[in-house]
Amino acid sequence: MAYEEEKMVSGNDPASLVYGVEVAGIHILYIFIALWLCVIIWLAVLHWQNKKMKKRLEALVRGAAGESLEDKIERILKENVYIASRQSAQEAEIRQLMDYSRRSFQKYAMVRYDAFEQMGGKLSFCLCMLDQEKNGFILNSVHNREGCYVYIKQIERGICPTGLGREEGQSLEMAMGELVE
Repeated sequence: MAYEEEKMVSGNDPASLVYGVEVAGIHILYIFIALWLCVIIWLAVLHWQNKKMKKRLEALVRGAAGESLEDKIERILKENVYIASRQSAQEAEIRQLMDYSRRSFQKYAMVRYDAFEQMGGKLSFCLCMLDQEKNGFILNSVHNREGCYVYIKQIERGICPTGLGREEGQSLEMAMGELVE
């Protein structure tokens, strides 16, 4: 009987070989089965994630309208080239418009007056028109009983090389923003 007890304690029993080796009260066979179940579950989760990623990749590559990713990139690059060329053309047009703007009349003023004391209604006038650099002209229209006489004087950088009358000087100052009425 002592031999049988020794056999049971040492684990040489044929029944213990079938069921596995017992470590700290747990059979190693159960541990392996649990590990295999964990591996199978992990592989199933990875397979599910892989399928999900494949679907997303196919949707990205194929596109919503059936257009491939390569076609989309090519189309976007062509659009960018077109936009860049249009931008260059528009910048040139803007520069040209700015140049025209500097040379166009931007400042103006008109002073109405009676050229002669016996005439009423302020039918005479001085019209001053200047560009951004204060170049332009003064148009003086003098009205009397016999007719209307028109005179023009050139203005360069806000200065008239010939003398100005009182009304002409007022219209020039008003156009340059130096006199407010």
